Amino acid sequence: GPSNTKEGEEGVTIVSPPPIDQHELQNILIDPFKEIFVQAKLCPSDATASLTPTDFFVLDPASDPFLDIGKDQEDDPSEVRDWDAISTLEEFGDGNSSRLRLVATQGDTAWVEMVLCNDLSSPELSSRDSNNYLAVPLALQIEVGNGSWDASLIKPRSLMKGEKDLVLLDFVTLLR
Repeated sequence: GPSNTKEGEEGVTIVSPPPIDQHELQNILIDPFKEIFVQAKLCPSDATASLTPTDFFVLDPASDPFLDIGKDQEDDPSEVRDWDAISTLEEFGDGNSSRLRLVATQGDTAWVEMVLCNDLSSPELSSRDSNNYLAVPLALQIEVGNGSWDASLIKPRSLMKGEKDLVLLDFVTLLR
């Protein structure tokens, strides 16, 4: 997507990742404190094929939650408070394509909407089994700003003029 970042800022976008194999979804740790593992089924590729990257967005550096104890917490942005799934689905309408959309950003947090198309109601996906999750692989593509690598052991690579220093972090979203 187009970048709206300024020189020296970091930009983030959500993109489609490399393929994931079903065996990687057999034992996913979702609660390290209670040691809860689940299994997931890979989302059908026709449901994610039309996903396009979100626009780049800029986040503030993450703050340490322990330093914020006792401080007033910010309310969610109005776009998040007023977000409604039914309205989103009615607006999206056709059901023939999926989408990722940036809803809002505030500080070090972004809210992203994901709408998946096609029939996801196969018997194995619609089971009421408590261990039944749908896995949607995604990736964060992070544009690293000037000076961001200074405190890191990772050395920045030499860039051609106009080229961006990008890092790709794969992740899996689990839906129930």
